[in-house]
Amino acid sequence: MRRTESGMTLVEIMIAITIGLILLTGILTILVNNKNTYRAQDAISGIQENGRFAMKLITERVRSAGFSGCSTDELGSITNTLNNANQSPYNFAVAIEGYEADNSGPGATVTLTDSTPAVGSTASDWDSNSSGTGTSLPADLLDHPSLAGTGILPGDGVIPGTDVLIVRSAGDTRVKIDRNNDVNNQVLFIDGTDVGVCPLGPPMISGICTGDILLVSDCQKSRVFQATSLTNTGGCTSTPCYELAHSNAPFIPGNLTSSWGGPSAPKEELFGTDAEVLKMNTSSFYIGVGINNSPALFVKKNNLLPEELIDNVESMQVLYGEDTSVATPVVASDKPNIATRYVKADDVGDWGRVVSARVSLLLRTDKPVRSTNDNTVYHLTGGTDASATRVDPVNDKLFRRVYTTTINLRNKGLR
Repeated sequence: MRRTESGMTLVEIMIAITIGLILLTGILTILVNNKNTYRAQDAISGIQENGRFAMKLITERVRSAGFSGCSTDELGSITNTLNNANQSPYNFAVAIEGYEADNSGPGATVTLTDSTPAVGSTASDWDSNSSGTGTSLPADLLDHPSLAGTGILPGDGVIPGTDVLIVRSAGDTRVKIDRNNDVNNQVLFIDGTDVGVCPLGPPMISGICTGDILLVSDCQKSRVFQATSLTNTGGCTSTPCYELAHSNAPFIPGNLTSSWGGPSAPKEELFGTDAEVLKMNTSSFYIGVGINNSPALFVKKNNLLPEELIDNVESMQVLYGEDTSVATPVVASDKPNIATRYVKADDVGDWGRVVSARVSLLLRTDKPVRSTNDNTVYHLTGGTDASATRVDPVNDKLFRRVYTTTINLRNKGLR
């Protein structure tokens, strides 16, 4: 009997290949879609994390605005002995203030034209009211053209169309005074020392470094000064202790008045064992150009270099809750309590009447995750075209989200 051998025909092979390709295409499609979904979810999670972190930092600082230890619930009663006490980093008489970018208030549209925007260079591009440090953006927040594009000083300067928020208060560091020593220093109780922490070299003493801006307060009065040295001394009721000098040594900004305090000082200059020393902080929040050339949220503390907090933050818009029921200027018998209106910085009647701040941030992903261009117009500090700043982003495939919070100033408004 003849055996007949048979195999697959060409048609059968072609059918098998086609079915295989269809299955492979389906598998690849699933893999690509899963990868894109993962990338999108990861990017969105990054925005959510950054948004929460940014708002946490800003909220903590704004809530503490005006804190000056046990002395008062406002910074207006302190004596400031620093040089240039009316300049932005040292003007502790104003607890909170801001600068409004031109044409960026409620009802206006800010159009973003570049994914890597440049910083501004003209102080008059930002406005504030006259009861604060000044009506134009402070010089320490302007960019320096000689450093443009060098990468030497990222964040040096504010991106046009974005607002600036400045908050001033005492920090958490508290050191008790043992006694007045002479007219140029106080003697402190010391809890501990840290070596290699302070930028000028000497060790940190109870959280204080030489060059720090400090406030001494005894619940009736306060005085701001700069620490010029910390020297180990003796004769204290508790040991060890250090002399904290506030001399006229060459520091920035330095002390305009160095001879105050001491056993024979007048009552308004005398601080005894019931007083404490706190570190003072001016925190300026703004949008600048980050280390990777993307817009980023920065903070500039006192006269130090700016710090990049969060990258890919495209806009910050701020409104201020003002109590218009109190007198101008604010007096101790008529303190602000509840915001009766929210206005932009250049419409604030008196910074002493501001009891809250509404802050909005527009964040974006660092990589494209959308399937189509982003044509959304985003609303910051409000929910309608009339009440919000509208931000029209670059037509790219980045994902964006707005974060908004309203923060009460605990030392001025309702708690």
